[in-house]
Amino acid sequence: MPTKYVEIQGQATYFYYVGNTTLPDVTPDFSRGHRMIFLHAAGSNGNSWHNQVDYLGALHSPVALDLPGHGRSAGVEGCASIQQYSDFVAAFAETLGLAPAIMVGRSMGGAIAMDLAIRYPHLVAGLVLIATAAKFDIPAERLNGFKAVVQGRAPQAFVTMGFSPKTVTDNFAAIRESWGEQIKTDPRVRYTDLRACSEVDLREKAHPDNRGRR
Repeated sequence: MPTKYVEIQGQATYFYYVGNTTLPDVTPDFSRGHRMIFLHAAGSNGNSWHNQVDYLGALHSPVALDLPGHGRSAGVEGCASIQQYSDFVAAFAETLGLAPAIMVGRSMGGAIAMDLAIRYPHLVAGLVLIATAAKFDIPAERLNGFKAVVQGRAPQAFVTMGFSPKTVTDNFAAIRESWGEQIKTDPRVRYTDLRACSEVDLREKAHPDNRGRR
């Protein structure tokens, strides 16, 4: 699967796509089928979507990016809020000429996708939302646990939370792969991601009567 860097808001941003490779300053061809932008979960990166991108790339134009501070993208800090992440993705979509695109988001990525649909409806052709919410219920002890990792008071946790029981029993290789990608993002970014998720509340703005309001 080809990869590429593009500068967004002054940051080198890494993304995965399907199709012919191009020179560094040349945008790949995104004319096949539907344009799709895949948005990863907190502390993850675009490689988490490689199976979906590979499969859909035969007929469509899927792209999966590493959000700021994640994976192979530049920086050691993520965004402070879901709104800042959606502003970044909006700039990414416009820079690469991907809009309007179907936004596919898991967990934090789903919240980013919803916020994009609320505040940037002209960029969104549709939503695919996976294991996400307009308002997350993140226990304080979970946030404190990740804060302890950042402070060096606890080791980084590798758990099966977020995977279905069937995946745990039948496809543990996928979980190991996820853990391998997890360590490519600074634990501080995972903590600030979870904090951003705990603070977002899109319920009122997502109401049909309020769509399009900033």
